[in-house]
This record gives sequence, structure tokens and C-alpha cells, in this order.
Amino acid sequence: MRKTVSLQNSQFWTLIIILIGFGLRVYRLGDQSLWFDESLSWWVATTDIPGFLLPYGAYTPLYYLLVGGVTYIGASEFLLRFPSVVFSVLSIVLIERVGRRVGGPQVGRLAAILLAINPFSIWYAQDARMYALVTFGALLAMDGFMRGVEGRSWRRMCLGAALAYFTQTIALFLVYVQLVWWLPRVRRQAYLFRRWFGAQLLAALPLAPWQIWHLLQPVQGLAAVTWIPTPSVIAPALTLWNFLSADVDTWSWAYIVLAVLALMVTGVGLVRAGRWRGLLLGWLLLPILTAWLLSIRIQIYVDRYFAYSQFPLIILIAVGVMALKPMLVRVTAAGLLIGLMLVNTVRLQADPMFAKEGWRGAATILNTQVQPGDRIGVQDAETIIGLRYYYRGAEPLQAIEIARQPDRLDQLAADANRVWLVYRSQLESNHRLTKSLPFDVFTQADAATQRWLADNCRAPLAEYRLTAITVLLCGGR
Repeated sequence: MRKTVSLQNSQFWTLIIILIGFGLRVYRLGDQSLWFDESLSWWVATTDIPGFLLPYGAYTPLYYLLVGGVTYIGASEFLLRFPSVVFSVLSIVLIERVGRRVGGPQVGRLAAILLAINPFSIWYAQDARMYALVTFGALLAMDGFMRGVEGRSWRRMCLGAALAYFTQTIALFLVYVQLVWWLPRVRRQAYLFRRWFGAQLLAALPLAPWQIWHLLQPVQGLAAVTWIPTPSVIAPALTLWNFLSADVDTWSWAYIVLAVLALMVTGVGLVRAGRWRGLLLGWLLLPILTAWLLSIRIQIYVDRYFAYSQFPLIILIAVGVMALKPMLVRVTAAGLLIGLMLVNTVRLQADPMFAKEGWRGAATILNTQVQPGDRIGVQDAETIIGLRYYYRGAEPLQAIEIARQPDRLDQLAADANRVWLVYRSQLESNHRLTKSLPFDVFTQADAATQRWLADNCRAPLAEYRLTAITVLLCGGR
């Protein structure tokens, strides 16, 4: 009887945690404008998935097929983002299971609480991109891996890995993490290793036709990695802090104390993680450190690409907190870390530094103010995609691409009464969630654009500075 009551209690609190996580993820889900990558998701899903994705090796089609299905119901910002909410909430359920396997029911429940209120997780749950889906698949795969190592079926790992690999190829780091864990154990557990290897082959099987199709393309390459900056020496540490706070720019003594506390609790968690210590450590650090080292030659280091490494950090913190004694120390540590996440989760909705790119506002300006005889020049083809979701005007959007056509701005202005120009911020980051830092097109755009603006639009007829986007109105010729 006591076990039944205890189980019902556990299920009740897990349900409460899930509802909290769901509520935080759907709150104001459609309020912010789609940022460029979200507009790209909608555009690819509703135009030509193979034509856009196949030349590149980074993205696979599952997420775009899902978004394409959603658009049959509707294409509001809320609906486009809702699949990410679903998979993020499912991850709360799964992390409770994995945490329970590592450290018991209390660890599982605390891990679920931390993920439910985590600002980094909530941000990508409110993002019409594939990150919530691929991280759910990765977590399901690691849960299945732990089950398989315990002598149970590998089906769950196979399903989760297939889901992750068919969403984003960088999820193949999971094979690397698991293989490193196997290396000292292969001889002792050869039979289990063979079953794992077979399950991984099955998981990769759905991806094989797509990869073969990709290799047959005349043009191949990694998807637009030229925008990614070279990571700093302390980038891995900033990534781990980002997983907890979603903010690597704001520092104070309070944040430093909390970062030290998180580090100490994670260390305690590693000591107490038992048989899963090596797996959790590899899952946490191998993808991040390997990408950091690879970035010496190829830029692939962006925190969201490795968001699935957030899960072992949260589990280790939960293990570490529950190992603290006496109770007052445990409650204080948990309260401080929960407070950090809650404060920054509130900031996601209130702080301008978390504002998404203002494509909605830019399109509204064009929709309402462009007059007959005006011309609209936009920075590049990507800017057209960013605007397309919201733009309803009759005047076509014309890509300037000034690096390819140096006289394009002069051509645009030659037969125009007025020229509207739309520029995106060029300030990129390995860690920051948005491009909300101030961007001045007159001093921070490419040199050719700066020269043209200095000669022809030093005093624009109108200037609108939105989050990461500038809209200028210049006189024609």
C-alpha cells in the first residue's frame, strides 16, 4: 500500500512539473517576430525541401517535413513554434527517467524541475527550429543506451538515434560519445557491444538514402558555416554557463558566485554518479571540446548545435545537490540554482537583450509606407527570406549582393523616386541567443555599403532601427 501511495505521489509531482514546463513554454509563444532561421524553416518547408537541403551536409529533412505538415493546419508564429514546445516538454519527462536511473527518484525529480524552468531550454522550445526535436531524440537515444547496457532492449536507443540523426547530422556526435564509453569495455562486454553496433547501424539506415542523394549533388558543402566566429579560449566554459543561465554577457558578483556554486555541485555530482560517471562526463564534454578543437579549421562551434549536452549537466547538478548535507545546505544550493534559472526565464520575456530579430516590424514599415515609384533593396537573398513571411507589398524585394554587383545600389536608385534599404546585423556570436546588440549600418556594414551610404544617404529621409535590422529610406536620382 505504501509503495502504491509513493508511486502516486511521484506521478503527481512529475505531472505538476510537466505542466509548469508546458506553461512556461507556451506563454507568449507567438508574441515575438520570427527571426531569420525561423523564417527559413517556414520557407524551406513550404517550397522545396530537397532542393535547399541536399547541397549541404548539416541538415536533414525530418524537421522540415514536420513543419510542412503543421502548415496544413496554419502558419502562425504560435503553430510554427508549437512542435518545439512538444518535444521540449517530452524531454522533461525523459530527463526525469534518466535522472532516476543515475541517482534515484529525488534526483530524477530535481532534474525535471531544473529542465522545466531552464531558460536555455525554454528559449529553444519557443523557436521554430529543429533544436528541441534533435535534443529530444538525443536524450531518448542516451536513455535507450543506458537501458541497453543494463541488458534490456536497444529499441529505444535505435529510435532516438534515428530521430536525432534524421534531424541534424551533428547529432552523430552521440556515436562518438558512446564509442568512447565502450573502448575500455569492448572485450569484457563483446556481446553487448555487437548489439549496440547493430542498433546504431539500424538507426543510421533511414539517413543512408538521404546521404547518398546528397553525395550525388554537383555542389556540396557544409551549410553556411562562414558566419560562425572563431570561438574564444574560454568558449567551452561559456557554453556550460549558457546551458544554465542563457546569458553569457551579464556578469556580476552574484553571477560569479552562482557559477562557482554550479561548478562545485557538478563536481560533487560526478563523484556520486557511480557507474554512469564516465558516460555523463563524455556526453557533457566530448561534443563541446571536439567542436572547439575542430574550429581551428572549420567553424562549427555554436552552443545550440550541442544543446543535447545540457542534459548531463543538469543531471549531474541534480545528483550533486541531492548529495549535499545537511538539509539546509542542500535546500540553499537548490534554491539558488532554481532562482538563477527562474530569474533568467522571466528575463526571456522582459529584457530587450532577448528580443528576436524584428522582421515583423521591418515588413510592417514596408507594407504601410512604400509608395508607387519606390524601390526596395535588401542586403542579400537571406534578407528576402527573413521578410517574406511578413511582407505583403506589391513592390518586389531586390537583393543588393553588393560584393557580387558593386554598382547594384546605383542601379536601384537610378529609376527610383525613393529607395528603401533593409540591412541585417552582421554581429554574430558563438553563445548569444539573439542578435540584440546595437548595429549601425553606417559604420558596421561592409565597406562598399558604407561608402555608398556616405555618398548618397548620409542624411536618410527616414531611419528605423529595430532589433538586429535597420530600415533606411534614401532619396532616388
